Parts: sequence; C-alpha cells; structure tokens
Amino acid sequence: MSERVTITNNLPKPLLAVIMILCLVGVSFISGHLNEERGKMSPTYVEPLHDAPPILSLATEAFGGFRGVVATYLWHRANDMQQEKKYPEQMQLSQWITQIQPHVPQAWSNRAWNLGYNIASEFPDPETRWEYIYSSIKMLRDEGIRYNPTEPLIYDTLAYFFEHKIGHNLDDFHRYYKQQWVRMMVGVLWESLEASHAAKGVPEFDALINPNPNDAALLERVRRLRQEFGLDPREMKAIHRRYGIARDYKGEIMKDAEGNPIHCLDWRMAETHSLYWASLGLKRCSLTPGRSKELHRLERRVYVAMMYTFQRGKLNTDSGRILDFGTTAEERLSSPNLDAAGTAHMAYMDIINLAQNSRDWHVTEGTSEIGHVHLLRRVIQWMYFFNREEEALEWLKLAVKIYSEDKQKSGGRELI
Repeated sequence: MSERVTITNNLPKPLLAVIMILCLVGVSFISGHLNEERGKMSPTYVEPLHDAPPILSLATEAFGGFRGVVATYLWHRANDMQQEKKYPEQMQLSQWITQIQPHVPQAWSNRAWNLGYNIASEFPDPETRWEYIYSSIKMLRDEGIRYNPTEPLIYDTLAYFFEHKIGHNLDDFHRYYKQQWVRMMVGVLWESLEASHAAKGVPEFDALINPNPNDAALLERVRRLRQEFGLDPREMKAIHRRYGIARDYKGEIMKDAEGNPIHCLDWRMAETHSLYWASLGLKRCSLTPGRSKELHRLERRVYVAMMYTFQRGKLNTDSGRILDFGTTAEERLSSPNLDAAGTAHMAYMDIINLAQNSRDWHVTEGTSEIGHVHLLRRVIQWMYFFNREEEALEWLKLAVKIYSEDKQKSGGRELI
C-alpha cells in the first residue's frame, strides 16, 4: 500500500516552524478584531471610556460587563418617570445613564431637554428658570461634546437651545434669558458694555486669537472665553468671515458711507451662537458614518440661524443701554436686521448645494428649498415695507431666476 504524499512531507521542518509562527501571529491579530466585533453584537456592549474623571471611571468599571444591562433598565425607568412627569427623579436616572454610557448622545440630549424645558418650566421666577436652562447648555457644551466630539446630535441640541429657548419668544421670560446671555458675552468679548455697543457686537477677533501677553485683563477674558464658554476665537472669525459680512442680492460686500464693510452678525445675540455650534458641528461631524439624517438636521440649523438673524438679529441698544427686565414688557430687545438678507440667502444656497451634491436622497423641492422660498418672500416684503424698494425689486428678480413657477408656489402660497 503506497504512502500518502502531501506538500508538507516535502518541506523541511525549519520552514514548517516558520509557517506555523506566521500563522499564529496572523491569528493573534485577527482574533482581537473578531472579539471586538463579537462584543459589539452583544446587548451588553458599551463604548470604551477615555479621559474620564475618576468618579465616572469608577461608576463605569464597577458594573463591568453588566453596564449595558443596567443602562437598559435605567432607560426604561427614566422613560416611566418622564411619562409620569416626575422630572427630578427622571433627571437623577438620566445622570446615571450618562455616567454609565457617556458615549451615547441620546442620553445627553434627553437629559438636557428635560433640564432646560420640562424642569425649568416648573418654576415661576426667571432666575431659577435661567439657572436650569444655562445648566443644560453647560452640560451639552462641557460634557456632552467632550465625550461625543463627532456626534451631530449633541451640536444640534445645543444650537437649538440658543435658537429656540433663548432666541425665540415662546417663554414668558425670554427677555430675561436674552439679557443674561448679552451680559455674559459682553464680559468676555469686550472690556466694557460701552465697547460692545461701539463695536456693534463685533469683537476684535485677532486680539482674542493672539492676545497681548502684557494685557492681563485681555488674557483673563480669553481664558474665560475658551474654558468657561467653550468658544474658539479662530472658529468665530472663520464663521464671521463667511456669514458676518453683509452682502447684497448680487453677493457683493455691502459698505457704509466711509467705505468700511457692514457687519450683520452680533456676537451678543443667541442666534449667532446657534450658528456657531451648528457650523462647528458640521465641521467636526461631516465624516461620522451613519449620521446622514442627523447631519441634515444640523445643516438646517445653519440657515435657520441666519433666517432668524435677518428677522430679529439687531440688538436695540442705540442709546448705549441694556434695558432692565422689569421695563421690557412692552419694548422689543431686537429688531429686523435687513443687512443680513444676503448672507441668509447665501446660507440657504450653501446647504442646498451641499445636500444636492452629497446625498442621493435629497430631492428638489425639499425642506431646504421650501424654507428658502419663504425667506425670499419675506426679504422682498420687508425691503419694500422699510422703504428699500429698489432692493426689493432686485430680490424679486433673483427669486424668479432661481425658482420656477412651481417652486414659487411652495407651501400652497405664491412667492408674492
């Protein structure tokens, strides 16, 4: 009977040993990846925690492999508390969830929403409400972004707080919130309230980026700007360069009587900070996989912030004073900023072009185009009402050029 011959019979033993070693090394590399993927498919899987404070590390490590199970139970319990409107209990559970699962953006968004909206509304005085609202902003900005720097939901929620909770007028104490934010920004962006009025809400970005080392007061303001408010003056300057310089219907820079560019962003206004966090989020999260819908929502924050800047982005401080809360019941803190029409239009076009060029599911006559039509209609009407008839006519021509007759009737109403 003939002996079975294989390839390995003809190979020298040293070569076989080398092949075995190489196979073992390859298996060691592959097994780590396979174990990681297998873990992600487990219901108890949670993202690894990095750069966490000691108390958070202790809380997460103490549960070990049961972190996912405990978090699931806490989510269900927190949802029950929310349904029963037991918000303090729900907030405690939400805090535990963010400690166990700090890399889950929904946990931070849910916690901030309940803190800034549900719990804050339970108090009758503006001071306590503002304390809760600003606490929710700080939590998203200082903790949520720290553990989720590339998650668009965190930036979207943060931008929405500035746009809606502070910027809008649906809360009875919205004037108080606006004034508190103005005071905060004046304290870090300018040396005095009068200086902020003289600058019309536009800080000296270069001085904030490269502060004079001999100016102790300026250094302290820059430190607070970065550490206390999480604002990067370099990002602020880039955003202002894009959307803060007024442009006309042709996209050309508008200038005053002295030939200086006209600015249309006021960094004391909440709408500007909504634009800041939305723009920063798009920059940091554009490559995050599986977040198309979240990115689309974040993109909308950009042009919505500019739309509201056009509608109410001019602070009424021509007299050089900040109105007290008790005297503003019948007075407007802000007024239309008609000079922002061109950059608001540009913001819509930026996002529409971005979506059309990067996503197959973005179709013509989507929400961005409909919103743009509504903006153009308002620009035309307000330019006419404020006795800027020539500009109104040019904006009308531009609207007709951009949109067909069908699009002009978006939303069931004609453009004019």
